[in-house]
Amino acid sequence: MKDHVVAISIDKIQTALFEVVKSGTQEKQTNSGTLRSIMAASRKISRDFYRDVGIEGDTGEFAGTVKEILLQCSGVCIFTTTCAEDEISKRLKRLFAKFYRESGGKLILKYVLFTEDVSTGNGKLKAIQSAKELLKSKVCMNQVVKENQEILFQFLKYHEEDISAQNEEGGAFVPTINDLRSAEQKSNENEQDRGSFRIVVIKADLDGMGSAFQKIQDFEVYQEVSSILNQYISMEYLEEKVRGFQINNSEFKVYPLYVAGDDIFFAVGMENLIEGINLCKWIVKELNSAIEDAVGTASFNKLTLSIGLDFAFNREPIRYYFARVEDQLKKAKKAKALNKGERDRLVARICINDVVYYDVKREEKKEEENTEAESDVPKWEHVIHGLKVAKRAEKEGIEVTAFLYELLRKLKVREEDPTGIIHSNLVLYHLLPQYLDDPCKGKRKAELLLLENILSFMSYGKKTKELNFDETSCNKLVKYISLLILLCDTRFNIREDEQFRLQYDEDKIRKVVFNRTLRYLYENSLYNLWLNQGVKENLVDEMRDVFVKSTTYRNPDPKKRFVQVYQTLQITNSMFMRFKRFDMDIDAAAVMITALNPKTKGQYLKEEKERKCTQPPGNLYFREKDFKSTAAKSGLWRKEYVDALMIFYRFNRAKIHYLSTK
Repeated sequence: MKDHVVAISIDKIQTALFEVVKSGTQEKQTNSGTLRSIMAASRKISRDFYRDVGIEGDTGEFAGTVKEILLQCSGVCIFTTTCAEDEISKRLKRLFAKFYRESGGKLILKYVLFTEDVSTGNGKLKAIQSAKELLKSKVCMNQVVKENQEILFQFLKYHEEDISAQNEEGGAFVPTINDLRSAEQKSNENEQDRGSFRIVVIKADLDGMGSAFQKIQDFEVYQEVSSILNQYISMEYLEEKVRGFQINNSEFKVYPLYVAGDDIFFAVGMENLIEGINLCKWIVKELNSAIEDAVGTASFNKLTLSIGLDFAFNREPIRYYFARVEDQLKKAKKAKALNKGERDRLVARICINDVVYYDVKREEKKEEENTEAESDVPKWEHVIHGLKVAKRAEKEGIEVTAFLYELLRKLKVREEDPTGIIHSNLVLYHLLPQYLDDPCKGKRKAELLLLENILSFMSYGKKTKELNFDETSCNKLVKYISLLILLCDTRFNIREDEQFRLQYDEDKIRKVVFNRTLRYLYENSLYNLWLNQGVKENLVDEMRDVFVKSTTYRNPDPKKRFVQVYQTLQITNSMFMRFKRFDMDIDAAAVMITALNPKTKGQYLKEEKERKCTQPPGNLYFREKDFKSTAAKSGLWRKEYVDALMIFYRFNRAKIHYLSTK
């Protein structure tokens, strides 16, 4: 026997919520009362919808006539009823009119009515799937419009108080957005900034909901998962989690805007940015855990998050930052896929300043395991690590903010240097270690950690983990550095809830700060970039060989392989400056270099012959004639080339110094 199946969904939920500030009340949108009305509207939609329908309570349109609830989740309800078909139609029209009038035309109900045998689990599941497809169809909306054309084409005035009448305050949430200001901000603000402060707007969205539900082949599982989603993605559960966070941080303040379906939308103070993200992550973690406990992983795919963030002022119109955070969320959802191994460990994709960071759980790797290479994408872990590193460097007396601002300025020079030579020289010169000889060990380590963090980010975009100065990579780095500057600003006092412990990996420092940089300089600054400018390959090769050669020697440890090193001439830092001061005169340069490099070819060959295979090679001998000839023919002897040489030599010496003193 077939039953009457009714399916109802709320359309244009977010439009309704934010129409308050897009309408004629625009002038009041920075007022805390307007914001409270949005939150109240969110509560009304998520809580009162099921009561108005009658599947909860005893006053709704279908109260007392519901036979069985098939689905109650994400602004959708599907149920069977004892009502006759004509009576169902009347009640649906009344329900449509109620929502439409009370929202001033901002809320529209979509509904369908059909018959289905729901006596079995398969029949119930089929009914749910059919209902969802019908609700999405154009036929459904056309039919709803046709049946309700009288009210739809009436002029309705929207009253803000209609939707915000049941505003609720108190609890774990702050009552207004202005209450997000921390006590420290209040005490440090000047007269000019009084009352104005930065907030972070966070909008999170569950990924993979549709595909996860499609996988379910059992009605009871479908219903159980729907119930869990309703419980965890709700204003009530958000408040519960906020209260838990406040146990460890009394200054953790949250202003909720919208929570329902698969969306979480709220604002926090700047100092709680990371904890705000962690709040979203904890909710989805517990949601996944609850689903796994209830139905197992075989029945439902693990859910991940896409998160968009935007920085705004508390007095800024909501419509502005709502549009911006929505744009960041869309970028997060559209971000490239990870490889299989990382995809299974993905927690969230977080978009800030148009850069998507991937939050991936750490994988416990054994040395002997041949694990899949990491995807060449920025990781959220990198941001957290960068913040810790920057704070550590500040504590050790390094002017981090000034350092980052200057780096930012030099990164933007790329727009004026299409060759990339001057640009890379400026950036890499700025990243030369300055404190290797500092008596404070902590300061030396802090600087190297900071450099490693920045240079690691410059490697994203290439699977070989090489430095990358292309336009896309530089734009991402600019945005990353801008984010670090913001997070380091003492006015914001960014908190992070993880323990302030940094791993100082000597091997990683050597590979990233020194080896990776030297390799870029050797292969690009002294070679490829000049080939791209039309200089003949043999001349570029010959010129580089005069000053530096890549070679190897056997590691004294028989368990290790050969050690790659660079042979160079003896040239001081001041000599590079004199080359430029003498207007790049080739003959004058040759004289200066010869004075410091009197070794002949015979002496060089003799030293190489006597050198043990486990000893590093000595300095090159200066091939004066080859230098003069190649410099004249190639036109390479110019300031940009000398700068690249100088930076290479300084990084090479810094590496040797680091290895001898670490």
